[in-house]
Amino acid sequence: MSKGIRVIYDGKCPLCQSFVQRVRLERSCGPIELIDARTDLALVSELKARGMSLDDGIVACIEDECVHADEALTRLALLSTRRDSFNRLMHWTFSRPKVARLIYPLMRVGRSGLLWLLRRERISR
Repeated sequence: MSKGIRVIYDGKCPLCQSFVQRVRLERSCGPIELIDARTDLALVSELKARGMSLDDGIVACIEDECVHADEALTRLALLSTRRDSFNRLMHWTFSRPKVARLIYPLMRVGRSGLLWLLRRERISR
């Protein structure tokens, strides 16, 4: 894994796309790489082998550690700038791990429903 931050997300999910476009991370975090999981199936397989399915949540690799789902959002929230309303709301909501753990399953159900309505396949078929 490289230094900096890599965020691996579902590029066919409108919610995921909106999130990665709007989140603003502090410049002190180092280089930030946004990776559409649908374009790097080898990475998806590697993460799945480590217990991190992209169908179940976003992955954030920070320095040499990868975290998944609610934990990834918590880490990203703690690194966000809080310069606009979206990032302030994200920080306020997801910087608390217990709150993130409670909300994330609802977000995952909403994402699955949206992908079903849009007739988009899961990443891991």
